[in-house]
Amino acid sequence: MMPTLMFSAWSFAHVGMLAWGVTIAIPIIIHLWNRRTQHVIRWAAMDFLLAAIHKHSRRLRLEQWLLLALRVAILALLALALADPLLSGFSGLQLGTDTTQRQHTVLVIDNSYSMAAQSGDQQSGNQTVFELAKSQAINSVRQSEQGDGFTLVTLGVPPQSIVGSIAFEIEDIVREINALTVGHHGADLAATITEIDRLIDATRRSHPGLESCRVIVFTDLGRTTWEATSSPDLQRAIAALAEKADLVVREIGEPTDDNVAVNRLAALTPLAPLRRPISFEVEVHNFSLREQRRRVEFLVDGIGVTQQQLVIPAEGSAMASFSHRFDMPGQHLVEVRIDGDGLNLDDHRWISVTTPTAIRVLCVEGRPNAARYVAFALDPTSDGTADFQTNVVSENALIDLELQQYDCLVLCNVGRLGGGEVTRLYDFVHAGGGLITILGDQVQPLNYNEQLAGENSGRPLIPAIIGELVRGGPHRLNALQYQHPLIAVFRGHERAGLLTLPIWRYFKLLPRTGSQTALAFDSGDPALMSQNIGRGRSVLLATSAGADSIDRTSDPTVPWSALISWPSFPPLAHEMVNFSVGGREARRNFLVGEPWDVASLMDNVREVVVVDPTGQKQHASIDAAQNAGQTTRLSGVYRIEHPSTEIPTELVVVNLDTHEGDLERLASDDLPSQFGRGVADPGDSGGFGANDHPSQLFRLVLGAVFLLVLAESTFAWRLSRRSS
Repeated sequence: MMPTLMFSAWSFAHVGMLAWGVTIAIPIIIHLWNRRTQHVIRWAAMDFLLAAIHKHSRRLRLEQWLLLALRVAILALLALALADPLLSGFSGLQLGTDTTQRQHTVLVIDNSYSMAAQSGDQQSGNQTVFELAKSQAINSVRQSEQGDGFTLVTLGVPPQSIVGSIAFEIEDIVREINALTVGHHGADLAATITEIDRLIDATRRSHPGLESCRVIVFTDLGRTTWEATSSPDLQRAIAALAEKADLVVREIGEPTDDNVAVNRLAALTPLAPLRRPISFEVEVHNFSLREQRRRVEFLVDGIGVTQQQLVIPAEGSAMASFSHRFDMPGQHLVEVRIDGDGLNLDDHRWISVTTPTAIRVLCVEGRPNAARYVAFALDPTSDGTADFQTNVVSENALIDLELQQYDCLVLCNVGRLGGGEVTRLYDFVHAGGGLITILGDQVQPLNYNEQLAGENSGRPLIPAIIGELVRGGPHRLNALQYQHPLIAVFRGHERAGLLTLPIWRYFKLLPRTGSQTALAFDSGDPALMSQNIGRGRSVLLATSAGADSIDRTSDPTVPWSALISWPSFPPLAHEMVNFSVGGREARRNFLVGEPWDVASLMDNVREVVVVDPTGQKQHASIDAAQNAGQTTRLSGVYRIEHPSTEIPTELVVVNLDTHEGDLERLASDDLPSQFGRGVADPGDSGGFGANDHPSQLFRLVLGAVFLLVLAESTFAWRLSRRSS
């Protein structure tokens, strides 16, 4: 795009085209060339003819100069027309052309997923609100005046400048609007206002000839997005933007709140051994003001297995559940669907679950036999038939092991950990692994607090600060009404002895923010705690689970606890592992916009192929895929394929955040006053008053060029007739 040049009342949209004015030199050069000095030969017979011509020489010279002037004027006016001249400062001058002001229009199209709802407009047929918004945006572009420029922004999370550099060609901007697709996300109004402000400032610097600016927002006025205008900070930002541009909101489609969404799908035991039933829980939410009935269908690996009928109260939720036993090991895809409504995007949900032949547990012991009883409680036969497969190693082997091959790590009375070991543990848990830390007499609280509690690194791995050693007892346990899912299995099974277990020594735990207490001592101190760390889970036991921890300062010596000899120990060990690995499947289940870590899915892989829900393939290195938040902009099932067929394909599921499924709209009267009347009439062109606007002269100049060409042709023809 050529820079805009302005001279007082005159301006040119394409000042570079004035360079064609040099072509006026061509007829002048030809004229001068024809008058060059010639050798004169006297001839008596010509003297009579020359005398006759001399009588008319003045008239001939005048006609030649007039013909030259016509030719020069044609070329000069043609260059002027190509430069698109504008005349401002004369509001009463019409010149038979449009008098609209050249302006910059920022088109803002809401592409949050609520815009995928049916418009409810009888005239638009089955169009969605988003399709109708695009249609109206295109109408605004086509009804614009010559010389107007456009930029295009989507109202989403995050907002995107689709056309960030101003475009003047109508078909270019129409093509970009037609290419837009509705997103599977919400909308960030504050970030969009900031982006619009940036575009306006950039355009003012690059195109000072655009005298005015307007912003047209095409949206459904969804309350989830527009209720942010009540924020004082956003109101100030809108007021500042209104100083630079006229603001218009176009409400698209007919208001409706009729939407029901699958709000949640969860596996109660997300990582269960083969042929063990997995229970699933579904929450369906009704956003409307009326009771709704929906059929809920459950599918496993694409095959329907069962269905239920739900009655969902107005503005409420209803729950459904089912259980399924998998006969084949590996990854499985579970989907829930409900009967469709006007917004189909949130009518289904997926979850990826894995059924291994056994859960792999690495037990790390701080001294010989510290992990013996934990490993035996999990895998008593060691023949591969148990639900858990254990591997016991010393703490020195931790730094060299490939941790991703395990589902859970158990630290049993490990004295201290180095920075390198802690980094590897953090990466493992943050990616979805389970960590169980069982304390004992070798534990150095200062090292644990610095390395594992995050006092030095700021990356905590355990849910509490470790305090002083508590003696006395025996102390008993309090199940806290079995509220924590880790010990919910003990409800109604008091004979298992969990609450009668004697404990004589334990570390006082100081809970961290965000942690949960599953069991407490009768003193009130936490005994068993948990916390989510990234996508993984960490469990901390304040006492020992081995025969090696003995208080030898007492006479006689006192064991820390009788846990390993109590009947509640094996089920407690099982539940700690089952709970801790619950985050393992989180590395395959995401919400739209969340980044994922492919490295946690495929070990020792350098390059993968990501196939999105539309079937498009993207080749990515592991380093690029680790930060591939942009690949989760669509909900659905992603396939992570390796070029080698020997490595199995991984399934990654991306679901909607259904907050955007609330279709309630903000009343136009509640919009900030800077939006004028609030909502523009969908049928108008979105324009503003056109007083004192510059006049566009290129059509007039082209008309003058045409007339001069006719005059020059006629005049040249008459001169040639006369001369002949």
